[in-house]
Amino acid sequence: RRLRNPLELGGVRSRERRHPILRGSLGGGFGGVSRRALVPRRLHRRRKLSLRVGGSLVLSGGRPNPLSRDVDVAAYAGCSVGVDASAWLHRAYHGARADGAADVEARVAAFFADYAAALAGRDVRAVLVFDGKGPAAKKAVAGTKAPRGRGSPYAFVAAARAAAAAAGATCVQAAGEADAELAARARRGDVCCVLTDDCDLVAMGAPRCLFAAKLATAGDGRPTLVGSEFELRALGASG
Repeated sequence: RRLRNPLELGGVRSRERRHPILRGSLGGGFGGVSRRALVPRRLHRRRKLSLRVGGSLVLSGGRPNPLSRDVDVAAYAGCSVGVDASAWLHRAYHGARADGAADVEARVAAFFADYAAALAGRDVRAVLVFDGKGPAAKKAVAGTKAPRGRGSPYAFVAAARAAAAAAGATCVQAAGEADAELAARARRGDVCCVLTDDCDLVAMGAPRCLFAAKLATAGDGRPTLVGSEFELRALGASG
């Protein structure tokens, strides 16, 4: 059935279609945003993905179940949030490529600057965690398939970190994969929520995740981020 655009709730309307970085990667839809655009890219490519925690379905076909709700990051004012930097990196890079950007590095840097500034403008302290050294077994399987050089999102990590730091974010490199570091920080209470496009954080026990947070304009005309929030306690579980 036809759904209401969740970004229209609470006086928030999407800026995503007008944003120069992702403009070329989004199709049409109501409110300037298609329902497809509200779901992480990685999940689109795995439509049959499902995730169960404690016997309850959290994700089905790559979409959060009704236990999630749409939240403006203004709800986290005065707190710190963790950010899966790889999620932003992939989104910025592939959006710029789809838009035919001549200078992909500049577009990736602009994405990180805009998103980090939106969090800072809502009095939310952003802690961006970048991937460190991956597990040897994973590298052995994926190494032959991984893109190299400027054809990889990871070629622009330095530019992304510099832009985010200049916008007020704290940038951290994990010893291993960022997912594990973010889950640990969330479980300790160092961050109140993790912004990610990856359901791995739920399986790792992060108490609260904000999925697919996108740039939007709030009712006061200021930029913000809006995403789909999921909490483990909705399943009767704790982080």
